[in-house]
Amino acid sequence: MNQIRNCRFSGACLLLCCSITAAAAQTDARPEIPARLTLPQAVELALRQNTLLRLAQAQLTQAEGRSEQSTSGLYPQISLGVGDSYQAVNLRAQGIRLPFAPARVGPFQSFDGRGTVSQNLFHAPLWLGSRAGKMRLDASRSQAADARELVVLSVVSAYVQALRAETQAAALAAQVETAERLHQITADRFQGGIANAVEVKRARQQANNLRQVWLEARNSVTVAKLQLANLLQARISSRFELADISSCYETPQIDPETALARAAESRIDLKAAAQAVRAAELSVQSLKAQRLPTLQLQGSFGQSGDSPARNLDVYRVQGVLSVPLFTGHRISGEVREAEGRLEEARANLAAVRTQVETDALAALAGLDAAGREVEVAEDSSRLAKEELDLALARYQGGVSDNTEVVNAQDRIARAEENLVRARFNRNLARANLHRALGMAERTYSR
Repeated sequence: MNQIRNCRFSGACLLLCCSITAAAAQTDARPEIPARLTLPQAVELALRQNTLLRLAQAQLTQAEGRSEQSTSGLYPQISLGVGDSYQAVNLRAQGIRLPFAPARVGPFQSFDGRGTVSQNLFHAPLWLGSRAGKMRLDASRSQAADARELVVLSVVSAYVQALRAETQAAALAAQVETAERLHQITADRFQGGIANAVEVKRARQQANNLRQVWLEARNSVTVAKLQLANLLQARISSRFELADISSCYETPQIDPETALARAAESRIDLKAAAQAVRAAELSVQSLKAQRLPTLQLQGSFGQSGDSPARNLDVYRVQGVLSVPLFTGHRISGEVREAEGRLEEARANLAAVRTQVETDALAALAGLDAAGREVEVAEDSSRLAKEELDLALARYQGGVSDNTEVVNAQDRIARAEENLVRARFNRNLARANLHRALGMAERTYSR
């Protein structure tokens, strides 16, 4: 009997675990990273899943709601009301005194049902305020679009960093192979009585040192891929390959004047700052317009009587002209506050414009410097390889011991590391230039 109960309990637990696993699988809607991930694919994933874009979209939705609220007063306001009551009235409380009539009247039934409509015919604050709301909405849309540019730049940087780690690990693997070959040559020469034990230990130590650095580089590759997967908001994994993306980094030659002009035209954050200034200007005008008269048309139509069954058609149409005379300095205070926000928006526009120009010129200078750095690093790498080949030839020919070879290996390790770093800097400089010109998404999502 106990065995049957235990089996039932185990089966229930297994069923519960399967249900939880299935529910977790359904709720985890994150996409899988392709086995061979290209840069455009990474950008596409990030633009669908990135948290920054989801937050930007949420803020845009709020801005759309505020814009609808700001325009609601320009449209007719329509409502329907129905009331039915029993009441008794004290005429004396209303100031009515009739001889030979009781002070209390009722109880009696009163019914009233009508629709009402009102329309602002002239209301400058509402009209200007709605224009300011639409301009703020345009600024929010521009900010959401600029968030996409920032996400693309982040993805490109993370992708290039992972490529750098992979390239560095591959270079170290080749160096480890060379060191192991040197150790084997030294060991063979030691067996033949040509080399001594110090040379063997030196070669072995060099191979171990390079292997340790290579193992660290392999771990750096895993970490870089995991960070990229986290940025893509995909299923966290490092089991994917990075495709060759050299074609994605082609950058046309551009002079500083053209770069500044293109940045001023294409940078979305600059456009958003300008729209924010215009919205602040309209807000100031809207608040100042509160000193102007307003004209509203009101009307109602319905039925009124002593019961829903016994009533007459009634209506009312009126125009309301309102002229503010004294508001206790409320309007002037609101105007001063709005003027402060306007000055803040103008200062932010100036700062963004300066930053855009700085980004463009700095990106151009960085790309030029990175290109020269790559040339020097490639030349150093070529010389280091030639030195290693000569050192190996001299050692195998018995001209010298393996000290020259070990030193040459150290120099080629530094040269390869410098070359990888230089190419990474060049790729990153190209990405920064595309961002500075406001064309990061157009460049890397193709």
